[in-house]
Amino acid sequence: VVEQVTKGERRIGDLTFDDAMTRIAYTVATFEAPAEIWTASIDGSNERQVTHVNDAFTAEVAFARTDRLQFKSADGTPIEGWITLPFDYSPAKGPYPLIVSNHGGPHSAIQYGLNFKNQYFAANGFAVLEVNFRSSTGYGEKHLWGTWGAWGTKDGQDVMAGVDYALARYALDQKKVASIGHSYGGFMTNWLITQYPDRFAAAASGAGIVNWLSDYANSDIPRTKETEFLGAPWDPKAREVMIKQSPLTYADRVKAPTLFINGAIDERVPYSENQQFYVALHKNGVPAKMIRYDGMPHSISGNWNIVHRMLNERKWFDQWLKGAVVP
Repeated sequence: VVEQVTKGERRIGDLTFDDAMTRIAYTVATFEAPAEIWTASIDGSNERQVTHVNDAFTAEVAFARTDRLQFKSADGTPIEGWITLPFDYSPAKGPYPLIVSNHGGPHSAIQYGLNFKNQYFAANGFAVLEVNFRSSTGYGEKHLWGTWGAWGTKDGQDVMAGVDYALARYALDQKKVASIGHSYGGFMTNWLITQYPDRFAAAASGAGIVNWLSDYANSDIPRTKETEFLGAPWDPKAREVMIKQSPLTYADRVKAPTLFINGAIDERVPYSENQQFYVALHKNGVPAKMIRYDGMPHSISGNWNIVHRMLNERKWFDQWLKGAVVP
């Protein structure tokens, strides 16, 4: 029998027990503050916070509000998501631009925890929507494998259902919606701007796949494609699916000015993937920009690289969502 002993809208992590098995210790994460260590009796009672490492930081910095969303996708599937609202959000001050942020994986999930980039966007007047679309973890096997053989289709519908839900409930500008993400989130961004071209005014795609055929042999995980698309590219049925689910196939539909970001030595999603889309958008007269971080693999790391990336993403959205004049 499984019994819940801790409660609250938060994430419990790093759970440990004392030798006598009478107390537990764990980290508590929320959207509004960095994690701290807490302890409680083994039954969850007598809970108290042990560390206050971030008190000085949280006393000095104000955080934007994040709301939990629950809605249904196009086929009625229940979906969960979160929206971080612009700091000092007020319907009277709206409508605000919306950034749709897509997680990677795809078998991972957005969870409670401070997200600096979301807070950075919120501090600069953007709302940020995150959706645990199908293939996300934590919602059961059916949800986890709900995109089998068709990455982008149902999960893309889940994201758009979240966009519609947020637009209907908050003071957001439906003409100023952008998509952002890295890895699978980059693929999702590339997919959304091809399948819903009239819904997005801008995009920023990090390490996003656009062509499953070229990615198959150039990536370090070809087996993933064989599993998810039910075969290798030389199998006619699998090849048909790969072409159908490749954003590059629909590049002529894109209207959103798109910023592409990649590590130069990325072996998980090679630089050549977003490069193909960058060239396609240029050929079709859509504004596009590519930033390549030399020496960087799949994850863009290093303090200056991270700062440089966020500044450029914000500048891109300031330009295309707010009409700012950007040098």
